[in-house]
Amino acid sequence: MNCLKQNSSQHLTICEIQHLLDRAGNSVGTATIYRHLSRLLELNVVRKFKLDGQNGACYQYVEDREVCCEHFHLICSVCSQTVHFQDKGLIDLFRRINRTRAFQIDLPKTVFYGVCENCLSK
Repeated sequence: MNCLKQNSSQHLTICEIQHLLDRAGNSVGTATIYRHLSRLLELNVVRKFKLDGQNGACYQYVEDREVCCEHFHLICSVCSQTVHFQDKGLIDLFRRINRTRAFQIDLPKTVFYGVCENCLSK
């Protein structure tokens, strides 16, 4: 959990978590990581994101649940960079949809694909 907490601004894959733990001198097996993540998900301490159909899931420590639930994800189709994006107008629109429709949009799992500033400038 400390590894995720220290990297709470990122969405980490299992491989990235394992790499961070190894670098910190805490080598653990993949099965152990999955087991602990499963428990942290049950406790709502960690959120699981499936950001696209090709990559595995990502995990993020949810330090402040209100802030975490109030953003969207922008993913670059070229370099796969993920950026958190907050926009009051979009949040208000999605909340209005959630109130008036028989459908509940999960704000932090909403993903917009495009090309990031770095890739556009190349």
